Amino acid sequence: MKVQCSTTLSAELHAEKGPSSRARAYEEFLDAGKDQSIPVEFWAVAHAPCSSRCTRTLELGRRYLDALADFSAKVERSVMSRLLLPRFYQTGGGRFIDLQRLEYSRHRGTLLVSKREFEQEAALRLSNPIGKILCKVPRPYVLAEAYEEPPYKTAFPNPDMIGTMWLAYTAGIGAYVINAKTGQLALYMTSDAWIPEVGEEWRSKSNFRIY
Repeated sequence: MKVQCSTTLSAELHAEKGPSSRARAYEEFLDAGKDQSIPVEFWAVAHAPCSSRCTRTLELGRRYLDALADFSAKVERSVMSRLLLPRFYQTGGGRFIDLQRLEYSRHRGTLLVSKREFEQEAALRLSNPIGKILCKVPRPYVLAEAYEEPPYKTAFPNPDMIGTMWLAYTAGIGAYVINAKTGQLALYMTSDAWIPEVGEEWRSKSNFRIY
């Protein structure tokens, strides 16, 4: 019954608020100052939690992880290692990419785009304050195609995002991502350009953040 109730509540919330309903839980984590310590059980479920305090979501996530452990300790370790990675969150629709942070000093000799060059480019495209990191993206959760309107690139996640990336973001405002080894644009999006296309219900301070 717990699984059914959690799924039913998630479906009702989705029907009431639309896909952007997922942002509600992450806004609550932000307000509570817990956005960097979200329980791993929340990352183990696919549905949109009704709130950051949803005990049924936590219970369901724990059941998934316990089932993995019962099946294979090796599989559990592999899944947990991915779930515990930091992740960049684009929108209330639940679009994430996993990030493996890289030390610039160890990789600078292999990069076409230097840290200084990227910081200058990012400053031209995003307002301050801007978070900037070098990271490896092993594989986005979903590979998608979308109509692009230059200079923006809005498909997220997309095949061009796999690899060694420079990521810049202004929380709630936008993101700029390029391949650090080729200079190829992977993502460029701002709320001002994106919200008019999808609707104000998608605007959230939880967008464009690392969790």
